[in-house]
Amino acid sequence: STDHPPTRQLHVNGFLGPSFPILSGVAQGCPLSPLLFLAITEAFTRLIVTDTHIHGILVNGVNHKISQFADDSTLKLLPDDTPRAEAHIVTWCEASAMRENNNKREGLLIGALRHHPERAPTGVIAGEAWTPPGKSIRALGVPMGYDLDESEWWLTRYRTVKGAIARWKSTTHLGLAGRNRLLQAYFYGSFRYWLFSLLLPSGVSKLIKSDANHMLWHASPDLRSNEDGSQARSRPFIATPANLRPRKEGGGGIMSWDDHVTAFYAQWGRRYLDPREAPWKSVLDVWIANSFAVGRGIIVTKMRASEHAYQEIPPRAAYIRRCIKEFESLNNQQ
Repeated sequence: STDHPPTRQLHVNGFLGPSFPILSGVAQGCPLSPLLFLAITEAFTRLIVTDTHIHGILVNGVNHKISQFADDSTLKLLPDDTPRAEAHIVTWCEASAMRENNNKREGLLIGALRHHPERAPTGVIAGEAWTPPGKSIRALGVPMGYDLDESEWWLTRYRTVKGAIARWKSTTHLGLAGRNRLLQAYFYGSFRYWLFSLLLPSGVSKLIKSDANHMLWHASPDLRSNEDGSQARSRPFIATPANLRPRKEGGGGIMSWDDHVTAFYAQWGRRYLDPREAPWKSVLDVWIANSFAVGRGIIVTKMRASEHAYQEIPPRAAYIRRCIKEFESLNNQQ
């Protein structure tokens, strides 16, 4: 309300400034902000989803047209879908007073268009600069593309994180508990997000563990951004089996990174069994659930012809194949 606007004050160098009104938008950090954005963005979502002339990609009876998270939208379209999708973007921008950042628009040709880019619709991507093989587009920060070297991507990510942490001030004064908290919040925390969608190469995982052990156990931790892993020897002062136990039980409360990564993969099996529907589940159903009366419950039964459900997933779908494999290794039974 312009008659009763929200107000804020700035606290600078120990002094609290005068109140001032916020006449446009909401204050930074206001919990109302994401809710308002979701309400406004829902209009764009429905423009795309309810348009019967936009077909998207049909899998298992579900038309996959759009994927969204916060202010990141990914359209999955057939060539004939693009004019109507473009029109909806214009309509929504005019109605909401928002504007698409055209410099951030990326496009990836899939299916037959991958091999016949000359058939791709024109004017969708500036300069017709469709993403070539070996390069990636980003959706929610996750790289996707053809012939993408995920190991090199992970290595670049690892070096970026290590370079930032190498600039920290000395952590020599911290005890094991303090170092462990820093490790969890900043070092491991800088990799966790991508474990939800990408397989971590074993070589990069070894580098992460090497640096983590150095940060935990070395008398004077000194990570060097110009080396992969840590060459300096560091010997744990609590034996490895014991340091993984809770501190109340005499251990170090240290997390096993390998088990942590495996748990990220295995949790997708639990999510798959959860009753809440999601587009990705309809894709996975085609491979492992549709042929059985128990449906998705097949991953916790012994009714299939093959020994494991994950073997029904194409090897090219490497991530979800690994996830179902790790879940099955837990031997959960219905």
